Amino acid sequence: MQMSRKLLGLVMEQLKGGEQSDEILEIINRTDDDHTGRREFGLHLPPGMSAQAYYNDLIHSGALQERDDGEVVCPIPSFRQFLIEMSKRTAGDGSADGVGYSKREAPARLHYGFTWDALQRIEAAHEIQPAP
Repeated sequence: MQMSRKLLGLVMEQLKGGEQSDEILEIINRTDDDHTGRREFGLHLPPGMSAQAYYNDLIHSGALQERDDGEVVCPIPSFRQFLIEMSKRTAGDGSADGVGYSKREAPARLHYGFTWDALQRIEAAHEIQPAP
């Protein structure tokens, strides 16, 4: 998602909630096509990635969730808003490292949408304990 964060923000802004997967694929393709010719980093699908693969990545990362009735939603509205805001930050936007936030505020590296510490806590909570 980092390689296409501006595209992600534009796609997330267009979602109304309750779209079908084919509608979201259309939004991804249309947004990518609308910016053909612009070389701005993060505004296009990553090289070699199709809209379907990008959509699958959004599902896998937790940005979108497919419901049983076929609707696709962003399960956490504040995460959606965060993705939109991150897409609008420009390089060096009040930052020491050129990515829109200072090193002190830099988010922890995410693994499957979770920080490493969160994954360790989840794993520890689900360890099998010996029977007394």
